[in-house]
Amino acid sequence: IANGQSFWVKLLGAAPPALTVNESAKAAGTQTTFIREAAPKDLLRIALVKDQSRDETVVRFTEGSTPNFDSQSDAYKMSNATFNLSTLTESGVYLAINSLPSFDCNNSVKLTVWSAPAGTYKLNFSEFESFPETVSIIVKDNFTNTQFDVRATPSYEFTVTSDANSFGNNRFTIEFSAASVNTEFEAIAADICKGKDANVTIVGTSSTVQYNVTLPDGTEVATTMGNGADVTLTIPKEVLIAGQNI
Repeated sequence: IANGQSFWVKLLGAAPPALTVNESAKAAGTQTTFIREAAPKDLLRIALVKDQSRDETVVRFTEGSTPNFDSQSDAYKMSNATFNLSTLTESGVYLAINSLPSFDCNNSVKLTVWSAPAGTYKLNFSEFESFPETVSIIVKDNFTNTQFDVRATPSYEFTVTSDANSFGNNRFTIEFSAASVNTEFEAIAADICKGKDANVTIVGTSSTVQYNVTLPDGTEVATTMGNGADVTLTIPKEVLIAGQNI
């Protein structure tokens, strides 16, 4: 933990809280670099801002996570003295860090604003670039019956009033959705002479979808990523036999 960083400790039992850090826990020198192997993927950071105050929450999709609270992947929301922003799980748990199972097609997450005095606020969205471009991130404002694309509108201004519907658990919903995959594509291949490579053209591929050519025994002999148009895969002549290859 670098100098100036902080963390929350949540008591799970009934005993009086006690956290002891001995001198031996210190590291010599200036330890200010947080090291990770790579930047997180499929992560959205949201900040609720008013004047000089802010609160943040994070939604991410990662393998091994669960829809409900998981102490290894999630973090409970700890209440602030000013205003609060968090996500809400299906079981009604408020989270500051909400880790969900690996992203698959569509997912909806409730974004809740609470203990927020009347006034004008902003929702600032960042790190959405960690999602593939084909993933749509739409925020629905159920109070105003409007919606916006986070990629096009990374900052959204809204007002909290005396109306209970202008804040709380039901005002905002984040909709994550991936582009649909064309499952009715056409594969075209022409007859060839013995000793030559074969080409298979796939018509109407879907972007970011991987296409493979495999032998009857399951051996993969060609692979490529779709691009939204036609793609051609080359099958090496070494794996072809005279006659019909399916």
